[in-house]
Amino acid sequence: MSYTVETVNAQFINQAFIDKLETGHAKEAMAVSSTFVRQKLREEGFARKIFTPQSITAADLDRDVTEVPRIIVEKEPDSIAASFALTGAPEIRYYKAPRYEVFFHKIASADFRKTKAELATYKANIQQILQENSVKDLQRQEDGRLIERLDAIAADNASGNYGQIDNSTTGFGIRTLMEQIKALTKTEQKPGKILMAYNTYLSLLSRQARIVGGDVAGEHFRGAGMTSFYGFEIITTNKHDIMSSTGLATANNLATFGDKVYVFAPENYLGQFYSMQEPTVFIKTEADMIEFQTYEYVGMGLGNTKGFVSAKYNVNIDADVVTTHNI
Repeated sequence: MSYTVETVNAQFINQAFIDKLETGHAKEAMAVSSTFVRQKLREEGFARKIFTPQSITAADLDRDVTEVPRIIVEKEPDSIAASFALTGAPEIRYYKAPRYEVFFHKIASADFRKTKAELATYKANIQQILQENSVKDLQRQEDGRLIERLDAIAADNASGNYGQIDNSTTGFGIRTLMEQIKALTKTEQKPGKILMAYNTYLSLLSRQARIVGGDVAGEHFRGAGMTSFYGFEIITTNKHDIMSSTGLATANNLATFGDKVYVFAPENYLGQFYSMQEPTVFIKTEADMIEFQTYEYVGMGLGNTKGFVSAKYNVNIDADVVTTHNI
């Protein structure tokens, strides 16, 4: 989803933004900012490309003895489901019964504070600043927490997941990526989407003509993208630190830079992403200080812990290279 920013004088917009706050129209300022927040978040977060967020209201919640909001989801018998927090809580709860719980948690951006005098000096649109700072914080938390939980499930023998495939020595290529996809089918699952770091995607895009054919290689060389791989949708991300098994790449771990790849079953065989409160900007003024923070209430559940397979690769090794020997 795209968005546009009007080319009106930015300082005029910023002053109008401040005037709304000074005259007690904080809700109007919040509403304008929230429009930018929602559009940008849905465009950038890869968790929301794997799972389509479903908007729910308080009336959809199921009551519990605790005050933690939740929804009870029915699932196919004889399959293992998992619910996990999208906050800092590490606990993952597994379910073998025909129902499982999806809990909701608050995700919030940093608390940004500026004086009115400081805001008046900006030549950039302050609404765009809200979008670029707080929204990136929210999307990073969503995506990072999802990867943390997937890795924990893959490493847990009790989850029923296939587990992580280690292709550190084999390398990355069409052959090894297809082996990862085939691993998902071994647990009677159907592949649907592939998540990879942009660095790994470029390695896939640079396959030689003898591997993918001259027409395909030529199109890629001329700038055509690769949105699918043998019919499976490719989702790319520039969050290489989240997609690296050793974190941010340094001179000592370039081989693990963006080395994690995830293959998912179609969404209706995977899980749910619920949004009880879409990203909302909270704005508070006190004296000459303006404080704003973005927050949301979301919940995610994995109805099928076998519905994904993870792998790590050494993208510096080309797995499609065929070595020949002279006799």
